[in-house]
Amino acid sequence: MLRIFFLPLIFIGSLFAHAEHLEQWLSGQFLHEEGVAIGVVSQGDLIWSYPRGLADQEHHLPATEQTIFRIASLTKVFSAIAVLQLAERGLLRLDDPVEKHLVWFRMHSYTEKQSMTIRDLLTHSSGLEREPYFSYGKVVGYPSKSELQKHLPQESIHFKPGEALMYSNLGYVILGWIVEKASGMPFERYLQQKVIGPLQMKSTLCKSPAQIGNRFAWGYKKGVAEPNCHISTKGMTSAFGLYSNLLDLSKIMAMLQGYGKSVLKKGSIQKMVEPQFTRKNLSWSIGLCHYRKGGKSLLVHSGNLEGFVSFLGLDHEEDLGVIVLANDESVKAGTIGLTVLEYFTAVPLSERDREKITPFRRPAPSVKAPRQGRGGRKQGSSSRKDRKRGRKARPGASSSNKSTSTAPDPPQNSHTYQDYGKKQDAHHKSGAKKPPSNDESEREKEDQKRLEEDLAARQALLPETPRLSGRQHREEVARELARRKDLSAD
Repeated sequence: MLRIFFLPLIFIGSLFAHAEHLEQWLSGQFLHEEGVAIGVVSQGDLIWSYPRGLADQEHHLPATEQTIFRIASLTKVFSAIAVLQLAERGLLRLDDPVEKHLVWFRMHSYTEKQSMTIRDLLTHSSGLEREPYFSYGKVVGYPSKSELQKHLPQESIHFKPGEALMYSNLGYVILGWIVEKASGMPFERYLQQKVIGPLQMKSTLCKSPAQIGNRFAWGYKKGVAEPNCHISTKGMTSAFGLYSNLLDLSKIMAMLQGYGKSVLKKGSIQKMVEPQFTRKNLSWSIGLCHYRKGGKSLLVHSGNLEGFVSFLGLDHEEDLGVIVLANDESVKAGTIGLTVLEYFTAVPLSERDREKITPFRRPAPSVKAPRQGRGGRKQGSSSRKDRKRGRKARPGASSSNKSTSTAPDPPQNSHTYQDYGKKQDAHHKSGAKKPPSNDESEREKEDQKRLEEDLAARQALLPETPRLSGRQHREEVARELARRKDLSAD
């Protein structure tokens, strides 16, 4: 059973230097050769990624940051963006009743007193069933738009809209129809022209590909290939039909954090990150659910479809987000995503700004040197107010990092972790090591601090490491320092 660890304060200073411990933990969470791509986005940049396993087990194709997965219900985030865009243009209002845009809209037991609004659909408070009235599956495929509209009168609602919460794929199907009516173009074309294209998401598709190339993952269920994993979702596309990859989704995450290129105004983004409907302990914003953990409210959404699972999590206060894509339904994407998010949340923003950890790169002849610092901002600035004053796209900054090769090396041995602090920039560019301090006492203090952080890191992330008391911790550090002194004397 996966555990979410609370990281001690002593661990903060060496978090990036010991990210390999997180990878060791992650490597133990998979039962088969599941293809997985995990990424962490901080202040609009993809600062860390972890691709592992096989995208296609039959052809032994490795999963990378560029591997394209079905993202299932993460599609709803795109649908919500489309609706908010149309609201910005004055083509609809979120509190419009559905029948204002779909004049034929009628359902069983639906009355004007139970008028359903666009906001109700966006926040899953419409009272609609989770799925359409008739079942769909692998044998007959998914229903077309005409089939869904034909059977719509047979649908019923479970409660008066706006009174409770019930997750509904059908609700987002209806939102897709409203997008088409208000925009005057098919839903897929609208997304391509107004969302996917402007954000330069070149690996995001609105429908199943005609041919499955090497960049596409194959879906599995507990290691067994799912033969219909790329079946067309037809009329259900606006609920769970999109494909994408880690690099593209990092651009959506950057936009939600307020960085990089955006296809929404600031007020619309606020609607996506602030609660719009709350009942009891559960809240929904526009397209995202609020998950409360340890006194914090995280924005999350997950997906599961035909052998694929996905997860998106955002800690908006920390400007920190995580994306998990996998091609096996046995992968606990949500649990893994929350664990990774909590791990990186322990790092202050000033530490992330120094980029002590680089995104995953496979070795290649023409690897460019990593950026030094973060364009347009001072190193180490961590004031939330200071960051809020100018959340604009930074010159030269990118919300994603391209993979430079497709070699199937395991990621655990391919990451490069370096300290990009100001004092060491010149040494990293030249390949030289930082010269040792002339003051022996200062050097010993640095060694002691590093050892303490190492030990804290091991205890925080590796459950099998024995827990030490404060006295035992100090004794362990003292013994190691003495050992090193003896070795240097020899």
